Amino acid sequence: MPTTVCACGNRLKRTDRYCSSCGTARSLAALKAPPVDNKLPKRRVNASSIDSARHAVPERKHATVMFADLCGSTEQIGNADPEEARKYLDPALALMSGHVKAYGGIISQLLGDGVLALFGAPLAQEDHALRACLAGLAIQRAVIDWNRDRAETDKPIAIRVGIASGELVVSSASEYLSSHYRADGLTAHLAKRNEGLATPGSVVVSASTFRLVERHIEAKLLGTRAIAGFESPIELYELLLKEQRPRAASLPRSRPRARQHRASTAVDIERGARHRAMRCSAWSNE
Repeated sequence: MPTTVCACGNRLKRTDRYCSSCGTARSLAALKAPPVDNKLPKRRVNASSIDSARHAVPERKHATVMFADLCGSTEQIGNADPEEARKYLDPALALMSGHVKAYGGIISQLLGDGVLALFGAPLAQEDHALRACLAGLAIQRAVIDWNRDRAETDKPIAIRVGIASGELVVSSASEYLSSHYRADGLTAHLAKRNEGLATPGSVVVSASTFRLVERHIEAKLLGTRAIAGFESPIELYELLLKEQRPRAASLPRSRPRARQHRASTAVDIERGARHRAMRCSAWSNE
């Protein structure tokens, strides 16, 4: 019997209903991690580290929040049988979750037809904004491939992605009989608003995120938007899909050793995600 491997790289036992590493339901974990563009290495999130973080008190962190949402799902499943609705939603949720985890993110919540993901929390990552942006772009590229490969059998799907970086209060939500992490603050609110402002197939980020990745990621300025909860209009950018690969490929492979653990470039992150996807594929074929 083939071994079931979650998109995060963790092997599931036959009796496991959920992944012990990331909490993903077995029905989603059974789907292979989607292939990721370019070559890559990723720092795998350790299950023991997650457990220790889960019991930590609420703390402030500078992190990046991503909201990804499947467009038009209400119309697609409005009158469908629950089992048929699940067959429609599960592959899309697995696609989004797989790329989030491949780039070192944590799925904080599954939102019916979308995901809330955290980068840089509960475990710190210096390059959390870059990881989130690369994951968002990988999701959109995967959707393009998905629609091309299934053009004759399935209806096309579209996903909107919104990303914002800033200060959050992160805590475990286990006291509410849930396994996800709460991320409270205006940053989470802004990420959700950005997702709502994104057009299908796009990734919209706030200026707070773009300032952290502008050396590595190409984007176009969308202008400013008045967003509830913010005193001043927020400057927004849309990440560009086609320009990322050559820009990332030209990044230097070495950086000053200002800290013991150096921050990753886009090339490092892409190489790690590729390595994890290949490892998941190999395990699932054993």
